[in-house]
Amino acid sequence: MTSMGRRLAISVLALIPGCLAGAPAAAAAGMINEFSACYDVRWNGISFARLTYSHAAAAGYHVTMHFETFGLADEFGKVRFAANSTGQDGGRTGPKPQRFEAIDGDHGLTRIRTTLTYPAGGAVRTEISPKPPKMPVAAARTTGAIDPLSALYRLRREASRALNGGRPAFVIPIYDGAKRYDLHATLGERGTRKIGKGFRPVVHVKARLSPIAGFEAGERARFSEDALDIYLSTDGYFVPVEIAMGAAKATLTRLETGGRRCDG
Repeated sequence: MTSMGRRLAISVLALIPGCLAGAPAAAAAGMINEFSACYDVRWNGISFARLTYSHAAAAGYHVTMHFETFGLADEFGKVRFAANSTGQDGGRTGPKPQRFEAIDGDHGLTRIRTTLTYPAGGAVRTEISPKPPKMPVAAARTTGAIDPLSALYRLRREASRALNGGRPAFVIPIYDGAKRYDLHATLGERGTRKIGKGFRPVVHVKARLSPIAGFEAGERARFSEDALDIYLSTDGYFVPVEIAMGAAKATLTRLETGGRRCDG
């Protein structure tokens, strides 16, 4: 994926909202973790992509995501990205990923397949085909880091805990197979926010991404230049309904599915 495409995908992974299809089931810590959803993704009000996302909580967790640009956005470079993550719920220590897989096929080029596995207490095992990144991350730098989808799950869990007396600030170490970075987040005030045509109860999260390894000099500066303002729903799902990044604003809007799963 190009640096711009990767940065966009990282941002989208951090803001998947929880407008849900199907019947939800309650999970530990009062957070709902059985859902499937699909969205229209907009940048400064212009629709440019579709995203589908689902989370299953049986026997651990399994998260899947598919992101695809369309229309005018494709004139500047197609982005096609699919990923899934499987792991165990680590209780108060957060999700423990076991396997992460991603297929990146933007610009019609050869698809890049990334597989991450997580030995107990060791560095993440990385397999990337057909070729590795230009600046591979040293194995030692990956110890303790989790994949982006597991990071989304942990962000939701930390927000749920913070609203129930837990710590309001936290850091999530992330490794996606090519880059190692941290998500720094602090919970702010609760309130209501206009999302689409209605108002939703939300809590504000101030966040930023901090590059750790796998970045070129210019890329490192671009990656960390924007603060993130994330608005999480407080309806039991604790998922972002809106994010503002720098001067631009990305929003996701639910597509009606008539109660069906949005992916089939």
